[in-house]
Amino acid sequence: MALITVNIKDEALKHLEDYAERKDISVSEFIRRAVLEKLEDEEDIQAADAAYAEYLKNPVTYSLEEIKAELGLNEIVQSENIACCSQEIEEDGLLSSGAHSKLA
Repeated sequence: MALITVNIKDEALKHLEDYAERKDISVSEFIRRAVLEKLEDEEDIQAADAAYAEYLKNPVTYSLEEIKAELGLNEIVQSENIACCSQEIEEDGLLSSGAHSKLA
């Protein structure tokens, strides 16, 4: 593990110490997390910028319904909903075997 030294004014250090104490972590751990979070945010921004630039080249959008239809998800979701409802009714003891065959 590497050791990094940071120069910081006393007032800022006091803020860091107070914050870290409230969060029940060390100042070092707080700084480590903050730096890693900042790096992740920067990577997310770069990815978003790249995706937006790609979109600008071909600004076509699709609705959720169009995407579900294209991927055949409407039928899957519908059959899963029926199976889920059927199972819930069976667990409650409210479904006869004849009704079950109609739902499935």
